[in-house]
Amino acid sequence: MKSKTINLGVLAVLFLLSGNTSFSQYTSDETKNPCISKNDEVSALEPMSHNHNEEINPQVPALSDYHEVIYQIWHNGWPNKDYELLKSLYPEAEKGFNNLTQVKMTGILQDKQAKWDDGVKQLGKYLQDYKTAIDKNDNKALLDAAEKLHSQYEQLVRLIRPVIKELDEFHKVLYVLYHYDYPEFNYEEIKQDVAELSKKMNELNATQLPERMESLQKKFEKRRADLSSAMKNLENTVNLGNNKDAISKAIEEMHSKYQSLESVFD
Repeated sequence: MKSKTINLGVLAVLFLLSGNTSFSQYTSDETKNPCISKNDEVSALEPMSHNHNEEINPQVPALSDYHEVIYQIWHNGWPNKDYELLKSLYPEAEKGFNNLTQVKMTGILQDKQAKWDDGVKQLGKYLQDYKTAIDKNDNKALLDAAEKLHSQYEQLVRLIRPVIKELDEFHKVLYVLYHYDYPEFNYEEIKQDVAELSKKMNELNATQLPERMESLQKKFEKRRADLSSAMKNLENTVNLGNNKDAISKAIEEMHSKYQSLESVFD
């Protein structure tokens, strides 16, 4: 009996190792790797040279954390004129502000460091107004400072979050091209980047500004058309062959037109 038991155990192990299992977690192709998300699977299949997910999707934890105190100020203290609550929230607001002053922009946001620093500096001025109002027991000034503090917080959020999704998607591909494949002048990678940018440009050309930005519509359309033209020129130049000087000039022109379009929302 002992020998039979051992043999049965060996057979069971071999059966499991063969992969012919019928456990519920393997009942379909979509659940064969229950611990790996679809996004993780796609990332794993992408070429390593283009695996820049953290750089093109950066996070600013200090700003996310600051939302908690801003929410209390703006949605509870300010509308209810709860002055004691507003006063009690100052230490948390000050602590969060100090964390924001230490933020360093990375990846796709690195070119926005100066604007970030200016925005945080302005936030600090409103926070000082907030503190002064508390010290003077000036409730009206406290409400005014709370409103300005919230407004400036939103300005910081808009700085790191794109106004238009399609423009952000275009920028993500442009980032890889401009900061990696172009400096290394990897022609085959550049061709792939440009092909993807052309698709993103088509999506950007089809988008509409929200009604609240109606005043920017004409400027946006003009600069978008300039970028689209520069993209077509870059695509044609790349398709003509591996001419480094011509391609470099076309990339720089396109990048300049992108920056011009992005500045519409400054």
